[in-house]
Amino acid sequence: MGGKLQISKTDAAARQLDLAIKLWFYEEDPVSIHTLMWAAYEIISDLCKKKGKPEMTAIELMKRRIKPEHLEEAMAIFKKAMTFFKHANRDAHTILEFNPESNDYLLLIAVGAFESLGERLSDIQRAYGNWCFMHMPHLLKDGENPLLNFVSVENLENIRKMSKRDYFQTFLNASALARGRL
Repeated sequence: MGGKLQISKTDAAARQLDLAIKLWFYEEDPVSIHTLMWAAYEIISDLCKKKGKPEMTAIELMKRRIKPEHLEEAMAIFKKAMTFFKHANRDAHTILEFNPESNDYLLLIAVGAFESLGERLSDIQRAYGNWCFMHMPHLLKDGENPLLNFVSVENLENIRKMSKRDYFQTFLNASALARGRL
C-alpha cells in the first residue's frame, strides 16, 4: 500500500462499521463481523460521551429502537460475545455458544449511534439500515420505519425476496446512480 494513513477516530469507526456490514451482507464470518462492529461501536460510544451525548450508550439506544419486550434479551446477548472474542485472561478454555443473529441487532444499534454523532451515513450503512427496516420491522417501534412512506407494499415484497448480497449490490448501484457516479 505504501505510505502512511492519517485516520481520525470517526474515520476508524466508519471503516470498521462499513467492513462489518459488508461482511454481513456477504454472509462471511460472524465472529469477525461481531468483533469489527464492537470495535467501531466502542469508538462511537466514546465520541458520543465526549460530545455530551451519554444517551447514545448501548442501553439507551436499545430502549429507543427495540420494543421493550425484546430489550432484556438483546442486552444479555449484547455483551457476552464481545468480551469473549476479545479476552482470554479468565476463560481461556471456555466454549461460547454464539448466536450470529445477534449481529443483526448490534449493527443496527451501531449505525444509529454513528448517525447520532452527526456523521453522514455511508451508502453501506444506509443499505444496512434499510435492510433492517424491510426485514426486521417486528423489532422496531411504531413510526421507526421510514420506508413505509415511499415504498409500495408490492415493491417492498419484491425487494424482501432478494438475497442479502443482491440487495446490497442493487442498493449501492442505485445510490451511485442517484449521485451520477455510474
